[in-house]
Amino acid sequence: MSTHVVAAATCVTADQNGIRVRLTEGVVWDATDPFVLYRPDLFRNLMPNDREARGVETATRAPGEVRKRGRPKKVAAPAPVPVSEDVDGEA
Repeated sequence: MSTHVVAAATCVTADQNGIRVRLTEGVVWDATDPFVLYRPDLFRNLMPNDREARGVETATRAPGEVRKRGRPKKVAAPAPVPVSEDVDGEA
């Protein structure tokens, strides 16, 4: 087994002491962690492309990278429809 493993699914389970543990798919764990050793069926070996497959965001712009600026413009709400005071439908 490698030095690191990845959670194979997102779930909530319990460790050997009955304490709940939340797993998130793709999160890296140490392979020697007691929970990993207790439930190896919930983990898989870390692959070289796991980081890229998760779509990790970068905080800084790469040289030459162009990013969108600002927020999308808000669309104006439609004008309200006038309501007639006539209840009977007669004008």
